[in-house]
Amino acid sequence: MIRIPERELLLSLFLSLTLAWVCTGLVVAQDGGVPPAGETPAAAGSSEGEKGDEHPESYLDFAFAGGWLMVPIGICSLLWLTFLGERLIYLRSDRICPAAFARQVGELAPGALEEEAVKNLCAANPSSAARVIETAASHISETREEIELAVNNTAQREIYLMRRYIRVFAVIAAVAPLLGLLGTVTGMIQAFREVASSGLGSGQALAPGIYKALVTTAGGLMVAIPTLMTHYWMMSRIENFVHGIDNLVVDFVEKFRVRSVKEQNVQDIEAKEIEVGAS
Repeated sequence: MIRIPERELLLSLFLSLTLAWVCTGLVVAQDGGVPPAGETPAAAGSSEGEKGDEHPESYLDFAFAGGWLMVPIGICSLLWLTFLGERLIYLRSDRICPAAFARQVGELAPGALEEEAVKNLCAANPSSAARVIETAASHISETREEIELAVNNTAQREIYLMRRYIRVFAVIAAVAPLLGLLGTVTGMIQAFREVASSGLGSGQALAPGIYKALVTTAGGLMVAIPTLMTHYWMMSRIENFVHGIDNLVVDFVEKFRVRSVKEQNVQDIEAKEIEVGAS
């Protein structure tokens, strides 16, 4: 379930990117509507009748030439940028495993664990690593199996939060090229339908329909390639965070658990000696 702040963040990012996308399109459209230098308004007006025969020159013209399937491809690009921004905000080092916190935990002197001091340290550095360390500290006097179970439960929750929405990138990377291919196929069908009804002639009637149909495939690939790269980069980043937290927790547990077991053994021996002396 998405919490309210996260939902508001996703919505604000999506609306901001959509607004920027629309404004960029309007600016490009206005620039494309200005007559080139040296062309008189009369000449520009005389070419209006031939506008329908002109070939697209700018990226915006090609986007419009791709047809209505360029709309879902554009939405896929907006979704990619939205979730990329949200994940970049969440997967910050100071939010997952702060370097200062890791250094302070590593500098803890071996000995009797001061659980309250560790809790205060974790509270001062709210992060995924701090929550896992706090769980390990609260179970440090238990057996190794119990410590591992408690730490794994907390770590799995944190890993889930880090991997959330990552699958969206894989979905977009798979869907965007299929949308582009669908646009190309439908465009080719339309182009050959026109040829079948009017004849091939010199091929000039077929070529524009073909290259306009290929625009959707190019658009889908332009969205899918960076999205797929983002997916693998995010997964690699999460694996690095998990590896760092795992090393931090293992060192912490080994440092203080050995001391706790030794102290327990010493207390047991002293208790037995007292019982033997009393008897």
